[in-house]
Amino acid sequence: FIVCATLIGIIPLLAIILTLIHYVFRGNVINRTAGSALLMTWIISLSIVIYYTAKTSAAFKEYASFSQTINIKPSADSTYYLKLNDIKFLTKEDSVRLRVKEDFGGRVILDDDNDNNMDMPDKNISIYIERSDVKQPVLVESFSARGSDYQEALYNARGTNYQFKQEGNVLKFNRRLEKQIDRLWRAQRLHLTLRIPLNSKVVIDDQVERFVRDINVHDCNEVNKKENASAAIFVMTDNGLQCKVDTVVIPQTPQQKAAADSVAKANADQ
Repeated sequence: FIVCATLIGIIPLLAIILTLIHYVFRGNVINRTAGSALLMTWIISLSIVIYYTAKTSAAFKEYASFSQTINIKPSADSTYYLKLNDIKFLTKEDSVRLRVKEDFGGRVILDDDNDNNMDMPDKNISIYIERSDVKQPVLVESFSARGSDYQEALYNARGTNYQFKQEGNVLKFNRRLEKQIDRLWRAQRLHLTLRIPLNSKVVIDDQVERFVRDINVHDCNEVNKKENASAAIFVMTDNGLQCKVDTVVIPQTPQQKAAADSVAKANADQ
C-alpha cells in the first residue's frame, strides 16, 4: 500500500518533469513504450490503493464496547492520590521472550517512555472523575474498538489489557493501553470513570494530568500561587470536581477590588 501510494504521487510528477524537458529541449526524453509502462504502473498502483483503502475502511465499520467495575477501597480521610504507574506491564509471551524470570529476577522493569504499541497513549486513554451517589468509590473501565462487524469489534475490544493498581489511598494508572499481539489496531479506546463521594479530595499528579479530562493542574496551582508544584488538590462538589482554593490567596473579584480602591482613595484624601 505504501509503495503504491508513493508511486501514485511520483509518476505524475515525473511525467510533468519529462514534459517540461521535452518542450524546453525539443526532444523526446522517453519513448512510447516507457510512457505506456509508467501509465500502466500508475493505474495498477491506484487500483491497489483503492482496494486496500476500501478493505481497511470496512474493518472499522462497526463499533462495540464492554465495561467492568472495580471497587476502590475507601480512604480513611477521603483523600485519593492519582499517579502514573511506572512499572512495565508484560504479557506472558513478553515474559518468556525476554527471559524475565531468568535474567530479571527481583528487578523492576520501568515504563518511562512515551512510545506505545498504539499511537498517542493520551488519546486512547481518558480518565473522567465524577460524583458518586454512594460512599463506595468505584472505577468503571469501558473498553471499545471497531471491526468489520459487531462480533469482531467486541473481539478486538476484549483483546486489550490495562493495568490499574491501588496502594492504600494512592491510585496508580498505567500510561498505555496494550493490545494483544495477534490483534490489529482497530481504534481501541479505554474510557475510565472514577466515581468518588461528595467532599472527597483528589490530589492529581501532573504526570497523570494529560489523561484526566476537564482538569487543569497548572491552572489550579496558579490560583493557589504554587506554579512549581507537581500536583494539585481538587474537591468533589455538587457541581463536579473543583480546584481546592486556599482562602488566603483567593483573588479579589472586580467588585471587591473596586471597593478596596475606593476605600484606599478615601483614606488618602483624608
